[in-house]
Amino acid sequence: MTLYTHQAANIRKTWLLMATFFGIVIAIGWVFSQVYGSSGILYIAVIISVLMNVISYWFSDKIVLRLHRARPVDLMSVFLGFGVPSPSGEGFSPPFR
Repeated sequence: MTLYTHQAANIRKTWLLMATFFGIVIAIGWVFSQVYGSSGILYIAVIISVLMNVISYWFSDKIVLRLHRARPVDLMSVFLGFGVPSPSGEGFSPPFR
């Protein structure tokens, strides 16, 4: 598999998940609108489903980073935390201290 086939598969999975979520929320809204006899409930379900899909698609990276309390890393902390490549290319030298 190439990078492009992985990318295409991920895009298909994303659209499938979004469509499934959209359908489930609409179906639940339709059931409640039939039970209570109000078509307004279905309209609200459609609006909620569309908003949640758009928000989760466009802001998924920020949501995950906040969920894991990610922080930016500065260059010096990278050098102190990990080794740096040696000039000879034979692995890593000890970090600067």
